[in-house]
Amino acid sequence: MTITCSNWDRESWISSVEYIAHSVKVLSECLEITPNSKILDIGCGRAGITTALAEANNVETPVEGIDISDTISEAPNCNKVNLFQIDALSYLKGQPDNLYHGIILKQMLHCVSTDIRKQLLQEIHRCLKKSARALVFLMPPKITIPMFTQGKDTFLQEQLHFQDIINLGQDCLFETDISEFCFNVEISKQQYFDLLRQRFMSNLRNLSDSEIENGILELDLNYPTEVLKFTDLLHIIHLIKVAPA
Repeated sequence: MTITCSNWDRESWISSVEYIAHSVKVLSECLEITPNSKILDIGCGRAGITTALAEANNVETPVEGIDISDTISEAPNCNKVNLFQIDALSYLKGQPDNLYHGIILKQMLHCVSTDIRKQLLQEIHRCLKKSARALVFLMPPKITIPMFTQGKDTFLQEQLHFQDIINLGQDCLFETDISEFCFNVEISKQQYFDLLRQRFMSNLRNLSDSEIENGILELDLNYPTEVLKFTDLLHIIHLIKVAPA
């Protein structure tokens, strides 16, 4: 089973011009993207970052973006991007060996069920070119964005630890490295509370309306100012396909 979270990038800082530009910079540097790079974005959502990445690097081969959610239909039109509504494992199984210069998995691997996670990484390994890498973005165990107690509890129950991904990657014959993605956020408290009501994070999807409202009351007490300031911190796990000796 794979979890969908259709609201994660709607009307939040993740949709802002600044966030997208910073993401493009980090991705371009980590993957060393050139115009002839072939890139796959798994779990691309509305493809805002995917499209900006393709345009910023003036790619000759369209960046491929896939997502199981129908929100992919809301993506902007761009001839430098090819988008498909499909699950990652099925898509990769249809691709040849040694195809991609880089693969992006931004805050989506924890949504993939445990029983197919290793198989997905094995397919990613097969589809990457030698010495290419996949980038797995995920939140740290100690969440850095404002979250109420019950939301933190469900987050910890579901979120992968970066060491788990490192271990799994090494089992799938990747070399591994880790870096960080940091973005400073300023958002009105009411706008953030509205995001919580929309369940913009997957850990909120099964909470009732009353549980969300109780959580908002808790945050309202803990954060007395009308503007929230925090750092959106993500770990980046680099899964590097080693060239044979």
